[in-house]
Amino acid sequence: MCRIMRNSNNEKKKLIIMAARQIFAEKGFDLTTVDEIMEKVKLSKGTFYTYFTSKEQLIKEIAISVSPVEVLNNVIEKHYNDVKEMLNDLALKYILKYNDPIERKLFLYSIGIANRYSEIKETFKKIHHSNYTKLKEKIQNLTGKMIDEFYLKIFLGNLFYYVISMDFAERVEQPYEYIQK
Repeated sequence: MCRIMRNSNNEKKKLIIMAARQIFAEKGFDLTTVDEIMEKVKLSKGTFYTYFTSKEQLIKEIAISVSPVEVLNNVIEKHYNDVKEMLNDLALKYILKYNDPIERKLFLYSIGIANRYSEIKETFKKIHHSNYTKLKEKIQNLTGKMIDEFYLKIFLGNLFYYVISMDFAERVEQPYEYIQK
């Protein structure tokens, strides 16, 4: 009985997060209210506070979830035969993640609010510093050469530029072919 109840509670939290993601992507973090989110999932406002202490806590959770940390960790953990294979896979995973317009908008909104939420800003810094170091080490292990972190930042910066310059209506229909260009 407890397990069923726990799953039901997890499902409610997931529904709240999914609804919030959709509304946040449409209206932004600031213009969205808890009432709108809960109206969309047809649950009481009190239920929201069962899972989140505030709208800000929900924003932080979503902001961190849309960062590229999962992509970077996946690439860091995976075995590659050479650097080109690794960088192509990194680019592909990045493109696939942000090919979803909601994911892309939320990521951009999250970057925009990072200075207002020190927890988001510090988490982004920690994630990226740690992952830069790990990616740099992985490249050095694959090539047997020391590399300047500057070049890795240029590559990742270009991936970021892809995200911010892409029209929100545009999608990469053939991502595998896209990265080969």
